[in-house]
Amino acid sequence: MKQIRSTAAISVIAILTALLASCGGVATTNNDEETTSGNDTTKQEDTGLPFATDSYNGQTFTILTPTENEYDYVSDESTGDIVEDAVHKRNQKTEELLGVKLNVVSSSGGWNDRDNYTAKVRNSVLAGDSEYDLVAGMTSIVLPLATDGYFLNVLDVDKLNFDDQWWISGMADNLAVGGKLYGFIGDQSLSMYKNFQILFFNANMVAEYQLDDPYRHVFDGTWTLDVFGQMVNSVSEDINGDGKFKKEDDKFGFFACPNANRGFMTATEMSLVTYENGLPFFSGVSERTVTAFDKLMTLLNKNDHVFTFARASEQDDMDGISVFTSGRALFFNECLRVIENFRDMNDDFGMIPYPKLDGGQKDYHIQIATSTSMTFIPVNAKDTGMVADVCNTMSYLSMSDVVPKFYEVALKEKYARDENVRESLDIIRKGASLDFTFAYHTQFDPYINCLTEFKRNQPTTKNIMSYYDKNASKWQATLDGIIDAYSKLD
Repeated sequence: MKQIRSTAAISVIAILTALLASCGGVATTNNDEETTSGNDTTKQEDTGLPFATDSYNGQTFTILTPTENEYDYVSDESTGDIVEDAVHKRNQKTEELLGVKLNVVSSSGGWNDRDNYTAKVRNSVLAGDSEYDLVAGMTSIVLPLATDGYFLNVLDVDKLNFDDQWWISGMADNLAVGGKLYGFIGDQSLSMYKNFQILFFNANMVAEYQLDDPYRHVFDGTWTLDVFGQMVNSVSEDINGDGKFKKEDDKFGFFACPNANRGFMTATEMSLVTYENGLPFFSGVSERTVTAFDKLMTLLNKNDHVFTFARASEQDDMDGISVFTSGRALFFNECLRVIENFRDMNDDFGMIPYPKLDGGQKDYHIQIATSTSMTFIPVNAKDTGMVADVCNTMSYLSMSDVVPKFYEVALKEKYARDENVRESLDIIRKGASLDFTFAYHTQFDPYINCLTEFKRNQPTTKNIMSYYDKNASKWQATLDGIIDAYSKLD
């Protein structure tokens, strides 16, 4: 497979992880027929896939991917890394099953390079050269291009069924606008697993303070904000005795990352945006949202048991991680990717979803950070059937083989020996989602997914109603613009 890379070297450290065997079974379909899109047809029993595919007679399939997430598609089989080897085998099997030649083009596509990255997409579409068959890009960076008509509505692509297990749930319900969905996320994007926002807990401290086992609450459905708060407020210690709680010295019930605190919105089903007849609208501040906000305000702001650190640099992130790994925080919230920094941690730790608001909430919800690579089909893609076949095949094969390898590398013996870890990660994957509030947040000023950041002594607002009233007109104008732009697209 030819790979064009814009960086000199690629270092892929597989730190994250994936779908469990119990969540990764084969989704059954009724599609046993041969496909007929002008290419050679292949029956599903000939491929071992749970869906029928076409064969594309050696056609090149080109994927544009950000360098930062290129491990989704790029592998170097010579390293001996089992995850890279699994990605390589997935790519190779995709080529063999579909008769395609994968060509991965990498280019810097992080926040600081967002303009150059989106320009590549714009220029390719405007040139009409069908340069890319598939575009992968960080959600918050590439999704805004959809309003300008650069991508196809994937709900119109016959071979894509977003009820299949290898896609995150709810995309057609809480990302589409007027029946139009231009970006999608599935297991082919391993960056999705890296970007699950979860809670880590220190198992040694749970025992030391004689607290309930968080896993048991999660599995029993009783993991709620009140239970979480009780545990958090059971732990704090001014270790150096200076009368002040400082991240360098002291012990906390919850050492919190402000960006990851946004995940509490998803977890507790807080939202300022509601869907009606397939369209998003600002529904005002519900009683549920007020309740969740007030509980979080009480717990996370100006509480000596909680320290929400400033996040102005990568070093701030590393400092935050070190508080947890040094055994000075009962809970720590971040994306699953940080687990690579826990390898020298002496204490045992666990991984669980954010809590529900209360016992009346049915499901746990896991927010996927918007640095995840969402995938898009350019409006001038050569063959949408081929795109769908590649995406389905890569996502299914990732779910079946690559993802378990991620778990093995990220968690080592813990994943192999600890049933609690596997069951919890299963719940986390099943609850993974991305809704309108997060996917489109960068198009709003201020961002509409920041209600629960609660930076220490600098709350987003002390009164959610006044905050909403202050920004509602600006938000509404932005939302109206998105809806209007989508309504004019094919």
